[in-house]
Amino acid sequence: MNFCDFNTLALEFTTLSINSPEFRLLYYYYNLFMGSFEYSGDDEMYETQFNGLGAIDKYLFYSIAVAFFKDPVLGVQVSPANFRGNINLVYLPDKWYVIYGGNGKQVELSNDNSVLGFNDYAKVPPVLYIYHYVKKIVELERTTDLNTFQQRTPYIFEIPEEQKKSAELFLSELNNYAKAVFTRKSAKADKFNKNLTPADITVFNTGVEFKGLNFEQLINIYHGKILSYIGIESGAAIEKAERLVTSEADSNKAMTQIQAKSRLKCREIALKRVNAKFGTNYECKPIVPAYTTQKQGDEHVNVIDDSDHE
Repeated sequence: MNFCDFNTLALEFTTLSINSPEFRLLYYYYNLFMGSFEYSGDDEMYETQFNGLGAIDKYLFYSIAVAFFKDPVLGVQVSPANFRGNINLVYLPDKWYVIYGGNGKQVELSNDNSVLGFNDYAKVPPVLYIYHYVKKIVELERTTDLNTFQQRTPYIFEIPEEQKKSAELFLSELNNYAKAVFTRKSAKADKFNKNLTPADITVFNTGVEFKGLNFEQLINIYHGKILSYIGIESGAAIEKAERLVTSEADSNKAMTQIQAKSRLKCREIALKRVNAKFGTNYECKPIVPAYTTQKQGDEHVNVIDDSDHE
C-alpha cells in the first residue's frame, strides 16, 4: 500500500451520512483530536486560513500529510497533500500537490517550495485507527439498547377465559410491588365457579439476561484505546485506574505518552522547517493534560523531551 492508497482509503470516511451514529461519534473524537494543540505566530494566517494553524489538525485527521506553501496573494497556507511521483529511500515522495482556495486551485509542490507535516512517526491517517473502534463502540451501543429493551418484555400469562378479571387483579398487585400476593382456592371448585390459583396459570418467561454492564465495560476499553492513541491518558483502557496493578497502569501511561510525544514532535519539526523556509515564527504546544504527568503535590512535569527527531 502506498501513499495514494492511504489517501483513497481515508476518503471513505468523509462520505459517512451525517445522520449515522458512526458519523456523530467519529466527529466527537475528531474534536478531541483537533483540540490537542495550541499554535502561535499565525495571527495573519487567520485572515486566509480557517482555524489558522489549527487547520493542521483538521487536515491530518484524515490525510497522511499536510503541505505548507506560500501563495503569492494569501501568504503561507497549509492544505492536505496529495502525492504523486517517485518514492525516495525514506519512503517519501519527491512531488505532491494541493487543492485549495474557493475555486479549487491545484498547485504542484516539492521540497523546493513547500514543507510536509505529518501527524506522527507512522505517517498513517488517524481516522483509520479511530474509525476501527468507533464501529465497535456503535455496534456495542446498539446491542446494549437491544438488551435493555429486552428487559422490558413482559411475562405472558395463559389463563382460563372466565378468570380474566382475577388475573388482572393479580397483575395489578404485581405492578404495585406487593410484598405478597394471595390467591384463593375453593374446596368445591368446578369449571363454572372456581378462583384463580397458581396452578391455573401458565407463565412464559421471555426475560433475557442483562449484559449491559459487560457491554459498557467493552465500550470503555475501546474508548480508552482511542484516547490513548490521541494522547489523552485514560484508565478506561483496561479498567478504572485504581484497579490496575502498577505495571498495567505504567504500561498504559507509557503508551499514551509515546503517542503524545510522536504527535508533538512531528508538528514541532514541521513548523521549525516552515519557519526556516518562509521566515515565519510559528510555534506549537500541547494543551491536553495527558501530554504532561503530575504527581500529587508536584507541578506538571513535561514528559516530552527536547531532542529533535528528524
